[in-house]
Amino acid sequence: MKQSIFIVGALIVVLFAVAYVFMARDVRIPFVSFPQACTTEAIICPDGSAVGRTGPNCEFAACPETSSDESGIVSGTKVMVMVKIGKSVEALGETIEPLKVLQDSRCPVDVQCIWAGTVQIEVRVVGGMGPGTLTLELGKPGTTEVNQITLVDVKPAPKSTVDIAESDYIFTFEVIRR
Repeated sequence: MKQSIFIVGALIVVLFAVAYVFMARDVRIPFVSFPQACTTEAIICPDGSAVGRTGPNCEFAACPETSSDESGIVSGTKVMVMVKIGKSVEALGETIEPLKVLQDSRCPVDVQCIWAGTVQIEVRVVGGMGPGTLTLELGKPGTTEVNQITLVDVKPAPKSTVDIAESDYIFTFEVIRR
């Protein structure tokens, strides 16, 4: 009888040891891809409607087609546009192209600063009076012959351990017809 109890006990110990070995092995869970959620940002179209981000790349949807009279866009019209360095975007009859970052002294998100810092960029603007350049600072408007252009946002946010390449910057401009 004692021998039977010893054998049953030994089998239980062996089963626990085998179960432990299998449980402790490097178990790999297959990669599961989840759909990307777009941010809830929106831009204001020339007709006053708003469009948000959509699609697999979270790009802004196209603004609806609008018609305007011979004089073009009415005074007070406002649009928001986003563009990267080396690319251009049309806004209220002018083409805006960021050329270079002159200064990016924003406080990194992983650091506590006493000053928020700023971004200063040079942009090429082509309008009815031809091409010209503007130096824009974050939050401060610059003017052309017909529009007020304000740099309202710069992405990505800086981190203390990562340098931002100029090609990674995305600028958001607010353009208001004066």
